[in-house]
Amino acid sequence: FHVSIRHSDESTWNAVFHPNGDMIASVEYGSGVYVWDVETGQELKQITPPVDCSRACTVEFSPDGQLL
Repeated sequence: FHVSIRHSDESTWNAVFHPNGDMIASVEYGSGVYVWDVETGQELKQITPPVDCSRACTVEFSPDGQLL
């Protein structure tokens, strides 16, 4: 299975699937966290993290998918 995420010229550092497989969350260097619809490729949400992600940042869904 292959998914390509290209949002900007920034680097995507980490990407994870939602437990039900319908969304992907990604972290982009310097710009934040994005949530994507797997089927359409549409950006659903942008989240500005409370910390500087110019170093290493990661994202993960909780097992029940309620938290990111």
